Amino acid sequence: MLGLVVALVYPKIELDRHRKQIEERLHLFITRMTILSTTNIDRVEIIRTPAAEKEYRALAEELARIVALVDTWNQSLEEAARLRAKRVPSPLMPDFLERMAYALGAGQELQEFLLTEQDEIIGKFVISYENDLDKLTVLKELHLSMTLSTTFALVFGIITPLLTGMESGIVIGGIVALFVIVQVGFVLIIHMVSPMDPIWYHTDLVETDRDQKILLSHLVGIVLTLGLTGLCATLLFGYLPYDGRLVPLPLYLAIPLTPMLYPAWVMRNEENAIKERDESFGSFIRVLGAVESVKQSSTGRVLKTLRKKDFGALTENINGLHARLSM
Repeated sequence: MLGLVVALVYPKIELDRHRKQIEERLHLFITRMTILSTTNIDRVEIIRTPAAEKEYRALAEELARIVALVDTWNQSLEEAARLRAKRVPSPLMPDFLERMAYALGAGQELQEFLLTEQDEIIGKFVISYENDLDKLTVLKELHLSMTLSTTFALVFGIITPLLTGMESGIVIGGIVALFVIVQVGFVLIIHMVSPMDPIWYHTDLVETDRDQKILLSHLVGIVLTLGLTGLCATLLFGYLPYDGRLVPLPLYLAIPLTPMLYPAWVMRNEENAIKERDESFGSFIRVLGAVESVKQSSTGRVLKTLRKKDFGALTENINGLHARLSM
């Protein structure tokens, strides 16, 4: 029965995942197409270029199908877009493809169409993003209510065996299992509902200093954890000339795990630095644009003067950018 239910539900789950991946990245794709359209390259190349990008995920698959219809079946771009618009699960992308096919068929330039389309797509993305945030607010209240309910059930499960003579381990174990199921369920639901907005930017192109620092902190934490685990084990089993029973039993679990606070502290500092750079970036880019327009000089020369200003955690990145432009 479980296998049958999973087999029936899985296609719907996969379709929803496909739809969400498209809607999360559609505004980035439209922006990328708009930029490419200003370079006066072939309009099929404007779609072929983002289709090769893995970061677009399901959206890249749909773009690759449009390119395949053009290259393999010799269809025009508007015909391929109109054909794929009938088979895309997301409601946003079919509308975009239909409008693009109509605009290209009417003779409108792709660049002109994309410049007007970009504002509309971003507006729809903002509405969708805010709706997801509202759903998260409801889930937060629901999570608090469920946590309080399971906590009350745990208190009730502790008292019930005293009144009825039942086995307390069975009751408390069942409530703890229920608590775990509720928490795991909320993690999955929140992951499905929340919009994609990662704080960290990950790339496979190069290993940054931040990645090396985090990897080193994890290695230090793991080595110290293994060492303290061995020390606690020898003390607990009586291999040292000390009475291990003098140490409270929960400390034998807490002491070996304590060194893992170090990588957590390192990652927290890196995350705070990312947030600080995001907050400083707006003022930096406005100053950069204003000074460039006034002085009519290159970005490298403007950065040479901006290096003297304090932009917080962003200052180090500004210095690095200036060094690269100078080289």
